[in-house]
Amino acid sequence: FLKEGREVKKNLVDLARLECVVKIGVEGVRLREGSYINKCLMTLGTVIKKLRDGIESQG
Repeated sequence: FLKEGREVKKNLVDLARLECVVKIGVEGVRLREGSYINKCLMTLGTVIKKLRDGIESQG
């Protein structure tokens, strides 16, 4: 894990650009793919946050 005093920043990017999808009318498979990408990114962010919170509570 991280050494004491080291800070790590994370930036998750909306690769699916779901807000634009509505404007241009994407449907079907592409819409589902975009939803899956966003769900995976949200889950990854949650896992990283929980790991960080666990490390901080031990320190």
